[in-house]
Amino acid sequence: MGQSEGKILSGELAAIISCSMLGIGMLTLPRTITEKVHSTDGWIILILNGIIIALFICLLVVLLKKHKVKGYYSYMEEAYGKWLSKLIGLVVVVYFIGVASFEVLAMSEMVRFYLLEETPVEIVILSMILASAHLLTGQIKAIAKVCIFFLPLTIVIVLLIYLFSLRVVDLKNMQPVLAKGFLPVMKGMGSGDFVFFWD
Repeated sequence: MGQSEGKILSGELAAIISCSMLGIGMLTLPRTITEKVHSTDGWIILILNGIIIALFICLLVVLLKKHKVKGYYSYMEEAYGKWLSKLIGLVVVVYFIGVASFEVLAMSEMVRFYLLEETPVEIVILSMILASAHLLTGQIKAIAKVCIFFLPLTIVIVLLIYLFSLRVVDLKNMQPVLAKGFLPVMKGMGSGDFVFFWD
């Protein structure tokens, strides 16, 4: 894939995926899993969800290579026909609009809480939507460049947060492992999935 073709390189794709994974879901995930499981086994849920999603993505890549897919919508039309593929495409669009709405609202609350306390939430949301619209008017390369620019800064901040939290981490809090059995872990599997799918 060449730069001149307007396609992104594998490093740029990795930056986009990493930036989307380090979204707002990472901040709300511990509370979500703890409310669902009511035990200390949330880390098992994260590991299992990560493995399942990684296997799902590998399967998706194999299928895309096997069928030599040119684009998402052309593949959907080949697989499901003209009208059903349009209906599925509409469901996907509505899903991503809902996800984007949740992300913008959650990020605006974070920005207001930590940075701009007196700024009305509508102004923060509008500025985020306008910044996103400006990025989307360009090609995927513009988004990739922004992600490459912000990824090192994000990683440094996350690592600093982890470093400062090492003082309060006690591995004894993870014990006993599976004290309430495997059923609460199975019930909590869905609560960790949204981080991998939404962000």
